[in-house]
Parts: sequence; structure tokens; C-alpha cells
Amino acid sequence: MKTFNLKSVMMSLALVFLVGFWGCNDENVDYKGPSVEVDQTSLTFETGGGKQILTVKSNRNWEATLEGTDVGTWLQMSPAQGSGDGKIEVTALPMGESVTLRTAIIKLVASTLTLTIPVSQGDGGVVGGTPIYKENCGTEVQQENGRWPYTDQYTGWERGGSKDQSAVTYSGSGANVSNSGPAFDPADGSSFSGAPYVGMSYSTSGDRMFQISKINIQGVTDLTFTFGAIFQNAYSNGATFGPVTAQTFKLSVSVDGSAWAEVPYSTSADPAGGNWYLCSTAFKVPEGSTELYVKFETNGLVSNQGTRVDDFTLYEGGNGDLINPGSGGSTELTPITIKELTDRITSTETP
Repeated sequence: MKTFNLKSVMMSLALVFLVGFWGCNDENVDYKGPSVEVDQTSLTFETGGGKQILTVKSNRNWEATLEGTDVGTWLQMSPAQGSGDGKIEVTALPMGESVTLRTAIIKLVASTLTLTIPVSQGDGGVVGGTPIYKENCGTEVQQENGRWPYTDQYTGWERGGSKDQSAVTYSGSGANVSNSGPAFDPADGSSFSGAPYVGMSYSTSGDRMFQISKINIQGVTDLTFTFGAIFQNAYSNGATFGPVTAQTFKLSVSVDGSAWAEVPYSTSADPAGGNWYLCSTAFKVPEGSTELYVKFETNGLVSNQGTRVDDFTLYEGGNGDLINPGSGGSTELTPITIKELTDRITSTETP
């Protein structure tokens, strides 16, 4: 019959406890979630090419990749991976005389987080002229019973453009047409049209949505869509504003209103100043498409935050890639940056 020495057992347990205690030392445990930021939300190069530096701030290892049609023949990036804070040198080669626009996307992945940084080169001259669809949200809006009208209740829509856009409809979930006051006005000299505009603000019931339906695109497959946006990031004795980025909201397009493709978009601050941003994306729709649907969805807003969008403009042209509706994404869909367009953007109510 075996016997146990109580003193030996107690010493063994103490040793196990001590080893376990030191093994659980949490000085080297990272309790913070992953984070990644870049100092520029889009990159634009002149036709002669050049170099730009993209600054990365992260608490994880990260990897950057280039996406786009023939992107490897004109765009270079180094390094393609790193750890923590770092810098990426992005180089664009000169454009040939026969090329008017190049577009690409830098996809930056750190752990579970992904950022997309649109890249464009050229003067954007492939689009312009009279837009086939144009909407400035009218000239005046009034509150009814202390509330701004929802997008499907508002009667001041303009539905302009070179094509007949009388069939266009507007709808949404918690999206309204409003005038939020002087804080949301474009800067003096801006080409943005000003109030009214569509507003989507934080709600405890979930994300907001605004949809434009049945835009007439008959006979057109290459499209460039531009719009204006402003982002209220807080409210403390008045609205405060932050930059509009490629992650501010989700933008999707469809040719039938049921199968959607999410499209990336580029953003650039209004050169006149103020807090409005010009946003744009280029894409191709399948041959034979006659209608276009566009959907805006808020993305992770918190209390006292909201977005306003306005001056929706659709042009023929843009050299974008073919969308893949129903895939939840697109086939290497590339946004573009357009430095100056005649029609610009606006706002809506304080959350």
C-alpha cells in the first residue's frame, strides 16, 4: 500500500502555483484591439508621374497590396508589409499620350481590419460635359409638425440631366431632406449647391439608408458618379466636423434594384474650403442595362454623428471596371478622383 508524504505534496503544489503565477504574467499581453490608420484617404498623381509617401499607424503587422487593371505596369509600392507605424513609398510612372486616366486601389490589411486607398493619375478629362442625371435636392424645404420630410415624402426633387429622368424615385430608411443651418453651408465661392440636402444621422434602431432608383442610363455602359458629402462627427454647443473618407458610408449600385455591388469611392476636400467633400467613383454596367440604382448606407455612426449628401451627378465615361451585381462587391472596381467638376455638393439636419 502506497503512502503520501503530506509535506512533499504541499511543496509540489506550491511549486506548480509559482510556475503558473509567473507563466501568467500579463506584461507582454496586448489587450488592445487591432487598429490601423493612414494619413491620406486617396492619392492623386500628375500625368508626369512622381512619388508620394503614405504614412501608416498601426498596432499590428500589416500588408499592402495593389489592385486594378494592369496596375503593376504603372504603379509601384514599397515596402508591401510592415509592423506597427511605418511609411509606404508609392511611385507612379509617366503616362503615355494615348492614356488619359489611370486608377487603382491600395488595400491595407492589419489583422481583421482593411482600409482601401483609391489612387488616380491623370486630369480626369474622360468625363465632363452635360451630365445624363443631375439632382441638387431642390431649392427649399420646410418642416411639417416640427419634422423634416423623409426622402419619399419630399416633393421638391429636380430630376435633371440630358436624358429623361422623370421616372427617378427617392426612398430611404430614416433619411430625410432638410436644412441643418449655417454650420453646414458650403464655403464662399464653393461650387456645392447648399441646402436642401439628404441627411442620415445616428439612430438606436440601426444604420440609415438612402436610395436613388430608376436613373435612365439607356445606351450607356461606362459611368462616373459624383456627389458631395459632409460628416458631423460630434455635437457640443454646435456641430463639429471631420473628414469624409472612403469608409464614411457604404455606397452600392445595381441595374435592377435587387442585386447590388458595393463600389469604392474617392474623396477630396472642397478647394474653396469648408467641410464639404467631393466624392466620385467610376464603373461599367453590363451591356443592355437601362436603369441604375444607387444606395447610400451609414457605416458605424455613434451618438451625435451624421452624414449629409447632395449634388448627385452621373456622367458618361470614366474607364471603370465592370460591376458584378449580387456578389456583394465588384470585379476590381476602381474609383477615380476628379479635381474639378462644375456641379458640387451639400448637407442636412443636426442629429
